[in-house]
Amino acid sequence: MNELSVPKTLSKLTRDEIAEIQTALSNCDLASLEKAYKRSRFADSRLKAHYLRALNEANWDNDQRDLATFVAEKIIPTFSPRIYDEVLRDFKFSGNPSNALRLSILHRLNPTRTKPLLAEALEKGSFSVKIAAIECLSDHADSFDLLVRYSGKRDFASYANKSISRLGTTQSKEFLIQKLENGDYYALKQCNDKSISKLMFQRAEHLLGEIAEEDSKSKRDMLFQELGLLTRVCEDNSAKFDRLLLGCLKSATALKSGSEDIVACTLVDIAGMIGLRKKSIALRIIEVRDAIPPEEFGIAADVGRKHLPPSKFFDVFSPYSNPRAKRSTVEGKRDGELFNSLSRELSKLWRYTDFQAGRKEKAKLDPRWADLAFKQKDDDLILELANLKHPQLANYLTKLLNAHLKKDLFDLFPIIEAMVRSKHADAPEEFVSAIRRKALSKKFDPDYQRWLYLLKDLPKSMPQKVLYLLDDPKCNQEAHEQIPKWLSLPFDEYFGVAAL
Repeated sequence: MNELSVPKTLSKLTRDEIAEIQTALSNCDLASLEKAYKRSRFADSRLKAHYLRALNEANWDNDQRDLATFVAEKIIPTFSPRIYDEVLRDFKFSGNPSNALRLSILHRLNPTRTKPLLAEALEKGSFSVKIAAIECLSDHADSFDLLVRYSGKRDFASYANKSISRLGTTQSKEFLIQKLENGDYYALKQCNDKSISKLMFQRAEHLLGEIAEEDSKSKRDMLFQELGLLTRVCEDNSAKFDRLLLGCLKSATALKSGSEDIVACTLVDIAGMIGLRKKSIALRIIEVRDAIPPEEFGIAADVGRKHLPPSKFFDVFSPYSNPRAKRSTVEGKRDGELFNSLSRELSKLWRYTDFQAGRKEKAKLDPRWADLAFKQKDDDLILELANLKHPQLANYLTKLLNAHLKKDLFDLFPIIEAMVRSKHADAPEEFVSAIRRKALSKKFDPDYQRWLYLLKDLPKSMPQKVLYLLDDPKCNQEAHEQIPKWLSLPFDEYFGVAAL
């Protein structure tokens, strides 16, 4: 089990602080609870029952699950061990996932007392309770035989193998070595035993040598398939793994001329992993970009966009833009992947929590990409690159807006957003017009969050003009509820947990 990080200084809370935490628990406001935890203003005997109730009442949607897990892992174990009996009283072997959290809490509070309960949980427990028991058993060196039994069961194998790797006993190491020798690499995916990891690297390097010397295509395919699997389970942050990835990349690109499907798939896997490594390693993908299958060219483009200066990124990758290439050709596929890469981060505009990240990403591209977007006649990309302020953009946005005025507001939003971001002269007027249309519509449409966030880049007089819309007797209920709600929030709170 992970060691618990407990704030060093705890003191009695004020009445207001008690009320704030109670409200956070009621509203499933994890962000506020985390702030209280970081300030060491969360532990008070008056809150104990409320924390325990948070486990009981969780319905296990995403927000409630995250809050209940935080309470279980960070907060409840910081109370006196005397809370053990209170947690145990409500524990059941079956039922909802909160019982799995309770079992983990009991183990944290008193591993010795809880051990018999773990064995019983494996026999009687629900799926989530059994998984919790398996994870807790990793702290008990004599649990090897029990864990091995569950490593043979499909639904529990990965959890049992991970716990076995944490035991650090002679038996557990022999078990893992046998898995490696049998080629059962998935059993080692979460292994954290350094001696076993060393053997996995040695096996992968041996496979690289075999691939370099093998003349048979079928045998080489088999070796690459094994290497691809082993590489995925070897991943960690060591320099040894970086060397392994680069060795795989060199071998795969050297053989790419044969167009073996398995080699191509392995190359894509390796390229994807390298792209997530540190800059000096990731840039190697750009060196071999022409060897990457055209359907996956976006991997190289993503690396370039992340690590190269904007002008250098344009110089290196713009030659791959082929407006007249057919989609089915190599050039067409690369071209499509390149432009998907340009918009990949930018399109987060449609996902509220990543809205701001997408806006920042748009500012990093060389303005010359806008020229290519217009040459491609790619409407979506032109809108996403609106901040680059191409000379044709203003007229283009006006014509596009007029063509979409009678369409759904969902389709209208990216056009007006692009007008706002590029500071189009008509942006304020068209924004208010769209909000008026929403407010007077008889169609249920409560989606005001992203619309009103655009006020951040509009004149300061605009919020008042939006409020004036509520004076219209035909204004719908959603507008009366949503507009005051969002206008009352600072822009930096639009994407907080409470706002969502």
